[in-house]
Amino acid sequence: MDSRPAIPAFFVAFTVFAIALLLSGCVNQNVGQNSQGTDQTNVSPQGWPNYAQQTPVQGSGQPQNPGGQAQQPGNVPPVNNSFGQRVPPQNLPALDLSTQAKGPILSGENKTIRLGNIEFSYYSVAATYPIYTLGTDILIKARNTGSATEEFSTTPIKELRTTVPNWNRHFFSFQSDNLTLQPGEEKTIHYMASADDSGQFDVVIGLTQDSTKVTANITVYSGSMDEARLAATSMIYGTAKDENGNPIQNADLKFYTYSGRETYHAQTDGFGRYFTQVPGVDDIQTFFGGQELLNSIEYFATLDVAGYEHFYQAGFAPKRDEKLEVNLTLHKASVQKGYEMKWESNVSDYYGFFYAMPDRDWNVIAAAQAKHDPQLNKPTNFYLFNATTGSLLWKKATGNECWGFDIKNSLVAAGCSDGHVYVVGVDGKDKWEKDCGSMNREVEFSPDGSILLTGPCGQDDYVLLDAKTGNVVSTAKDAREALRRSRFTPDGKYFVTGASFGNVAMYYINGTQVWKNYIGEFPLFLEIDSSGNTYVGGKGRTIFSYDPQGKERWSFRIPDHVVTQGAISMDGSRVAIGTIGAWVYYLDGKTGKVLWKDQTDGENVGHNAVSMTGDGKLVAVGGAPQNKLYVYDENGTRIFTYQALENPDPILNLKWAGIGQDASVGTQKGTMDTFISENGDKIVAAYGDDYVRMFGRLG
Repeated sequence: MDSRPAIPAFFVAFTVFAIALLLSGCVNQNVGQNSQGTDQTNVSPQGWPNYAQQTPVQGSGQPQNPGGQAQQPGNVPPVNNSFGQRVPPQNLPALDLSTQAKGPILSGENKTIRLGNIEFSYYSVAATYPIYTLGTDILIKARNTGSATEEFSTTPIKELRTTVPNWNRHFFSFQSDNLTLQPGEEKTIHYMASADDSGQFDVVIGLTQDSTKVTANITVYSGSMDEARLAATSMIYGTAKDENGNPIQNADLKFYTYSGRETYHAQTDGFGRYFTQVPGVDDIQTFFGGQELLNSIEYFATLDVAGYEHFYQAGFAPKRDEKLEVNLTLHKASVQKGYEMKWESNVSDYYGFFYAMPDRDWNVIAAAQAKHDPQLNKPTNFYLFNATTGSLLWKKATGNECWGFDIKNSLVAAGCSDGHVYVVGVDGKDKWEKDCGSMNREVEFSPDGSILLTGPCGQDDYVLLDAKTGNVVSTAKDAREALRRSRFTPDGKYFVTGASFGNVAMYYINGTQVWKNYIGEFPLFLEIDSSGNTYVGGKGRTIFSYDPQGKERWSFRIPDHVVTQGAISMDGSRVAIGTIGAWVYYLDGKTGKVLWKDQTDGENVGHNAVSMTGDGKLVAVGGAPQNKLYVYDENGTRIFTYQALENPDPILNLKWAGIGQDASVGTQKGTMDTFISENGDKIVAAYGDDYVRMFGRLG
């Protein structure tokens, strides 16, 4: 008889279970996918099915999935955090490489021509496809091969524009028509064609030195979404987890082409795993042939999950036959106070509000009526509201819309298309009025409110007027270009102007020019930080930053559409911009690097509807054509969204009837302007349907 004590049955059972679990864990480590991300034929011991294949979005370019929801990556049970639970291996489908890389639809070739000692080189085709690039860049490298300074001229941009078809609405040059090259120096001659429809046209650029002329012949090809869709020859896969390692479950992860016009969805499973198949970046380059692209062909990703910060990451460049592993980490969102509407006030007027601005202490709100062209040429008003109650204090009649508008030190100024500049006190009393003789679209008070900058006015391009009397203080000229945007430096010693044909220049307060640069077209966005750095951009779809001496600090080519408005922090460390493509960008103001971006729910960002707190931590954005207001924190997380119903007032029918191909709905309707207080506690928004609304922080 065995004298050893009996082993309890429960201990035997537990030991068997533990050994089995250990063996199972060892097996799990050796099946499925290896560390290089290549496929394995084994399946997980649990027998869970493989991921379903993802497909790119077809059609409009908006982030929608064919048939509705993003496909699930397999019928995987949720994570069980009990003892011994392991994430099963990820079984990825094989890539279909049966389709050869697609070459350019319109092939080009590298060309070289000479003009004396100057050598010009370029690619003969400039192609664009909305999936990858919205608009195309014509680039000609000019190099001085001699030992002396060389001067030459290009075909004037005004002449080139006459050869461009109407469906290409914007054609800009980023340099003057006369250029100089030092010995050995190389410059890039740069033109941008917006290519707003499918088609092609030829651009013949004359290059002249003395009486000798050569030409660069370049074909602009604008393709469709469908013909640019390439086979999915690469894959991006990985996991999405929070900073504690918890999986982000059942979330819609979006990968975009650089333009933001094509979206590839990937739904995370119960373990946070995802994958999506996309065209390899080398296949995209093959499709463009030898063309040099200023836009990237890499992918970026966004992910929004309740309770977490907005996720943005760029620079994904999987090549043909590559499975690129990208593991994402989301961070918990900080708890922030939301907003509520404090009041709303409306009028009955033709244009709808274009601006709404508070005075320094937020006692009153000044609001102006205007719209994007085409013009209505109707009389209108600008208004003043009580900032606490929203009650109308007064209105001032004008002969036409007012694109120029500002308020400072108890004075409200309006520059209007009837050719007049009006200055009215917040008490409703007219201070002075000046007939400038032509359409006026800009007024700007100096920081101390003593000077009003406006133009054109009379024979002067820009005029500095005494804000209290309207008397001329100083003037400036710049080739009879209409003033479209302006800003003073914070110390009031200088001002920067943006003119109708693309010149951006800084002046001393006495009108003496400090520097001038050319950006292709007048700016819609212009700001100056506390160090005197300038930030500017517009229809040329490029943001430039210049230092106080006018030297370019950085530039950023917007990939999706026209920049309508922007804002900066006081120190210039942060820049926010909105586009006609409905994207909001948040940039590092020192480098121009995109820190995050997000696509609003509408077609556009409102014409003037981007504002920022002085520290750059909050951004208020208006959406169009829907009457939407968004508030973002510095991480790109939406902390507040509000949508108002559209005003059915029939007086606006004339405005709505003027919306056509040349001016989209989103440039007329929606939230047209936002202004957020320095501490972020208040926001006033102007709407294109005759409403002004005030919002305040909760709590």
